[in-house]
This record gives sequence, C-alpha cells and structure tokens, in this order.
Amino acid sequence: TYITPVPVIRIGPVPTEKNRNLPSSVQGGDRSAVGGDIAAREREGACRDSTAEAMSTPTVQSLKGVVSTNVDPSLCALCSNPLTGRRGVSDSPRLCFCCGKQSCATCHDSGTSYDPKAERCLLCNATQAGRIGLVKKQAKKGHAWGQFCLGIKFHNGNGVAKSEFEAVRWFRKAAAQGHPDALVDMSYHCFHGIGCKPNMAESRKYVERAMLHRRTLTDVAQRDLADLAVDYIRTHSTDMIEAAKTILVPLASDGLSLAQCKLGLYFFKADTYEESKQWLTAAALQGDREAAVYAMECCRKLREIPQQRFWLGTASKLESLIDIPEREAGCIAAMDHASERMRRLRDVCGGCGAKLHGKMRNICKGCRTYCYCDQNCQKLHWNRLEGGHRADCLEVLDLKKKFKQMEKREG
Repeated sequence: TYITPVPVIRIGPVPTEKNRNLPSSVQGGDRSAVGGDIAAREREGACRDSTAEAMSTPTVQSLKGVVSTNVDPSLCALCSNPLTGRRGVSDSPRLCFCCGKQSCATCHDSGTSYDPKAERCLLCNATQAGRIGLVKKQAKKGHAWGQFCLGIKFHNGNGVAKSEFEAVRWFRKAAAQGHPDALVDMSYHCFHGIGCKPNMAESRKYVERAMLHRRTLTDVAQRDLADLAVDYIRTHSTDMIEAAKTILVPLASDGLSLAQCKLGLYFFKADTYEESKQWLTAAALQGDREAAVYAMECCRKLREIPQQRFWLGTASKLESLIDIPEREAGCIAAMDHASERMRRLRDVCGGCGAKLHGKMRNICKGCRTYCYCDQNCQKLHWNRLEGGHRADCLEVLDLKKKFKQMEKREG
C-alpha cells in the first residue's frame, strides 16, 4: 500500500483567502457581555497564554546573508524577479560561490551572471568561480549559503568524496544559522539516521523551524518535506502524525501539488473520501496524474459516476510521473476497471433503466456519461430528487472549465 491507514485527522476544506487567517474564536461570537469579571479574567488568561506561546515559538529571522548576499534574498540579483514560488528543478535559483549572489535560471543561462568558458563570475569579476575550493573557502568563513552548498557537494559526491557524515556536519552548521533548505535536510537526516544517529525529536524541531520559511524553500526542499511527512505518518505515532499534519496542510494550502496529493491519499486510505476528493482534485487540476486516478476512485466510492468518468478521461491525458512500477500498475488497473464500467453503463438507459439496443445512443452532452431512450427519460433523470443527474452534471462542467484553464496556463 502507498500510505498505511491511520486514525483519521479531521481537517476542513481547502482554505481560501477569506477564511485562511481567521481564528476559530471568531465563529463563537462575542462573550464580553456575559459578566465583566469573567470576561476580564478570560482576557487576562488568554494574554498570558499568548505570551507563553510567543516565547516558545521560534521567531522568523531575516534570510539576508543566510541563503545569499542579495539585497533582497527573495529577488534575483540581476532582473529582480522573484526566486521563490517556481516549479521544477530547471527553474531553481543559481548561487555564485565567489560572492554569494543569487540569480534566476534565466539570467544564469543567458550568460549575464556567469561566463562558463572563462569560469568567471560577471557579478564580482572573480575567476575560477565554479571550483570546489571556493565553496570550501566560503563555508569555512562561516557563510550559511556556503556551508549548505558544501553539504550538498558531500551528499552528492560532486567534486569531493561522497560522505553523509561530512554532509550532516555542514548542514548542521548552516541550519544553526537558519538556512531553510539546510533545516529540511537536517530533519530528513535526523529522522532516517543518515550520517547521524536517528532522533525523531530533533527532526521535528528542525521541521518546525523550516516551516517558518516554507514559502522561501526551493521546490526540491518542499518536496522533501512532503515525503518526510509521509514517513512520519508511517510511524503510527500520534505525535508524529500531528507533526505530519503541520507539514502537509500548510504546503497543500499554499498550492504544492505533491502535498495535496499525499494528503488526499492519506484521507483515502483512512476511508474519508470527501476530504480526500477535495485535496486530490486540487492536485489533479495541477496536472498530477496519480491524484486524478485516486480522485476517480473517490468518486467511485461516493457513487458519483459522471465525476468518475471525467477523472478517467483526465488521467488518460496526463503524463505519468510515478517512478514506482507497482504504483503505476495499480493506477493502470484502476483505469481499465473504470473504462469497462463506463462501457457497460452506455448499454442501459439512465432514466428508466431499460436496456438499449443498436449502435446509436442519445448521450448527455454535458458529462457524456449516461445514455437515454429519448428526451423524456433524460428529463426524468435530470429532475429526479434523489439520485438526479443535475448536480453531478453541473459539477463535471465546472471541472472541465477549470481543467481547460489549467491547460491554457501551461500552454
């Protein structure tokens, strides 16, 4: 199985801009009129609680000089375009090891920040800017961005002998200065015991600090966090499940499709199909094929046949990014089973249930799921109070509209 079923975490629908920042106490009404002394004591107690919470909560520090030496670490040093919020490794920011300036992939690839033939940085005019010696020099000077880059070098064995122990040593130093990606890497290494002893408590502490900067994390770091949350869930520990929730829900609410898919899969394995469908739909509308397949299965469980057919067609169009053969084979088997069910459905009238003969079919032009004997049967099915076709067909039309908008953005 992909994610082992665990006790259900009750999480509401996907937050919106209107309700995301509203505290839950707003829905309870104003209780200040119920006794002045009681209200005063409650306010005093709430003030003490908030003060204690603020003292125990890590503060968000400035990333200037930590992830780069840019005047604004969130902007490219050349074109001033945002460096965060990108999708795909090819769009990752590029860091100069000589001066610590960070530029977007477009400026770097166009040759405005680095000359690969002369190995010269065009931002500070330093030579041999791509050599491993510069990374070591900056790391030993105490620059967090240099320490993190050196940890990556040791982790991948790029230019140096591969060593997870050395990688953890430099990741730990960068994380101590608040480097967001280093915090993610340390949480992963501490949980799995790679290059250090396994320590779940320390892993959670690094995660809490990393989530303070989740919107500045690179795409790779965000995906690593989502994968780590799944590992937390598989421990079956209540504390670790709560920690996984603090990772997946904010990342999914920020629009990370991988987090939305994994959160939807968690709810699917826990048999809470309504919550699962909400998150899987959000991920599938970003082009996640596995999310589309599981959204199709959610609709099958909820007996929403038109929506099931829509997600079947959507999953058939999307490109598979699953790198595990067993999971891909399971998706293909589910799609084949749904296709056979849709084929049999067209041999029966959706209104009266009579068997249809011949090759010609009067099919619903909206969802293209049900077939009918004539227009009267279609009206009967459309206006039926229980199990009627109106709500399902309108939902499919709305999904088609959203999917076309997604294709238009990507095209």
